[in-house]
Amino acid sequence: MVNAWSKNCVFRRGSGVARSRSAFTLIELLVVIAIIALLMGLLLPVLGKARKTARILKCTSNVGQISTAWMAYLNDYDETFPLSSFEPGESLQWIYGGYAEGDAYNYTPEKRMLNPYLGLPHPATLDDVSVFRCTEERELRSFRTESYYQPSGPLATMPPFEVYGNSYMMNPHIAEHGVFDAAAYDLNLNDVRRVPLRLTMVPLALSQVTVNFDLQAFYSVGNFAEIWDARWHSPDHQANLGFLDGHASFMTLEPGVAHTNDYTFKVSHKTVAEAREEYAASQSGN
Repeated sequence: MVNAWSKNCVFRRGSGVARSRSAFTLIELLVVIAIIALLMGLLLPVLGKARKTARILKCTSNVGQISTAWMAYLNDYDETFPLSSFEPGESLQWIYGGYAEGDAYNYTPEKRMLNPYLGLPHPATLDDVSVFRCTEERELRSFRTESYYQPSGPLATMPPFEVYGNSYMMNPHIAEHGVFDAAAYDLNLNDVRRVPLRLTMVPLALSQVTVNFDLQAFYSVGNFAEIWDARWHSPDHQANLGFLDGHASFMTLEPGVAHTNDYTFKVSHKTVAEAREEYAASQSGN
């Protein structure tokens, strides 16, 4: 009788000594390789998606920290935002924080008023300002082929951080308060009557009003939603938004609509229906 033990043993001729078989056959080896290849095929897309999600969450965290820093700044300055200048290279939309040395416009560290509220030294080094940098950012692109729809300026060849030392744009309705509020200025831009924005001037919930965000958000909610492409995290209209109450979220945006029940880029009150009608009217002549 051949028992189970003897089936797995090889007898050396003439010695009477049993030797256990340890080598794989070719078929067994090929089966193992096929199983490994199958597992890799299943796992690699999952791992790739996990890495993508991790990068998005890193940016969400960055935007949230910046929003929280704004809350601390406003607490020190009587709930009043700084007012952007019209001087070249002085736009508060980008230079409110981040890296100053070596960026394309060589903005001075003194303009980065939010850096101290994130615990950054003065002046901050490149390693210090990772909270202001998106690792997936790139230059601005266009979905259109017409020459007049092609990007121009530094963002056409460099990502925002290389241009401004900051990947995350500030809400222009806050940074340029008065310019974007039709009731606050005359027809001549030089006659703009502007005052710094205070939280008490915002008629909406602070959890609804954006303060800083991925560059794509600026284009998605504007009239050029299907023209300019800064979609670093998603092929859709999705972006990280930071809000005046300090929270941040990766959200899907409604193309061409800057004011919804979930977010608003406006600091003056306008209903969602009015915002959608405004966008539709702007598109009717295209």
